[in-house]
Amino acid sequence: MAARPRTGAQFLHEFSAQEQAGAIRRTKAFLENRGFEAGANHFVTPRNVLGPNTIDLVREHHELAFRYGGAPNGVPLTDPHNVGSFSGAAGAETRAYVDHAAEYGQLAVLHFEHIGDDGLSETAFADLLAYIDDADVEVVTPTDLLEAV
Repeated sequence: MAARPRTGAQFLHEFSAQEQAGAIRRTKAFLENRGFEAGANHFVTPRNVLGPNTIDLVREHHELAFRYGGAPNGVPLTDPHNVGSFSGAAGAETRAYVDHAAEYGQLAVLHFEHIGDDGLSETAFADLLAYIDDADVEVVTPTDLLEAV
C-alpha cells in the first residue's frame, strides 16, 4: 500500500498549495485509519509530476516517493523521494525487467494501478508473482527499502 491522491485529469502541482497539502494529508490519513500505517509513509506520484511545492509537501508527510518511468535501476538509492517504478501489468516487458534485475542486481519497483475487474486480472497477477518467486531476486517492501538506505 502507498498513498496516491486522486487528481483526475490534473497534475497535483496544478492545484493550490493548500489543496495539495490537503490532498496529501487526506490520502495519508485514509490509509492510517484503515490500518495501513506503514503504507501511509509511502507516496506514489499521480501523473508522474511533482512541482517544487509538491515535493516539499511529499517530503514533509512521507518517507518514500515513487515516480513512473524507472526501469530496473543499477545505481544506489540516493533520494528516497525519487524512486523509479514501472508497470507490473506490462506482460513480457515486466518479466524482462524482472530478469534484468535478477541478472544485474538491480532495483526493480513494480507498480499496479488496479488488480481485478478494471486492471490486471487476478490470474495474471498470480502468474507474475509465481514468476518473481522463481526469479533470483530479493523481494522487499518499501519499508525494507528505506531501512537499507
